[in-house]
Amino acid sequence: GCYPLCPDRLVFPEYLPEAHRYKTEDQLAKKLRYFIKYPAKMRQMNDWRTAMDTSKFTWEAFSDTLKASNVLG
Repeated sequence: GCYPLCPDRLVFPEYLPEAHRYKTEDQLAKKLRYFIKYPAKMRQMNDWRTAMDTSKFTWEAFSDTLKASNVLG
């Protein structure tokens, strides 16, 4: 598996908990050092594996939005 770690400027914060984001390179380095030092703890973390409602990203939902704004006619 993988453990997501993303810069704040490139992520939707509502989809990724703060523990998985960083603002500066120093914060990134600190998190990486922690991961290296405590790999077993990292494997036990499940906080990012939350169910996400992606229905609003389907074509059906998006096309309804476009039709309502007369983009699709």
